[in-house]
Amino acid sequence: MQEPKNAQNFTALYQLRDHIRQYLQGKDQLSDAMIACIISRGHILLEDVPGVGKTTFIKALAKMLGLNMKRIQFTSDLLPSEI
Repeated sequence: MQEPKNAQNFTALYQLRDHIRQYLQGKDQLSDAMIACIISRGHILLEDVPGVGKTTFIKALAKMLGLNMKRIQFTSDLLPSEI
């Protein structure tokens, strides 16, 4: 059976997914959303309770992919000009 032309791309995506899931255990749907966001060159808003490692996870992911990471702390008095 012949592999599709983009089989290497799929293999790389599966490897990335598995690597992400090592850092974010039990959140498979979020890791898939993160990959979709990266592929589509979009943005993602992570919401969860404090102390679950969102920032640490994103820093590790950015470093793994050679990307820049910026964090915005949303507060009730945040103005659009501050972003």
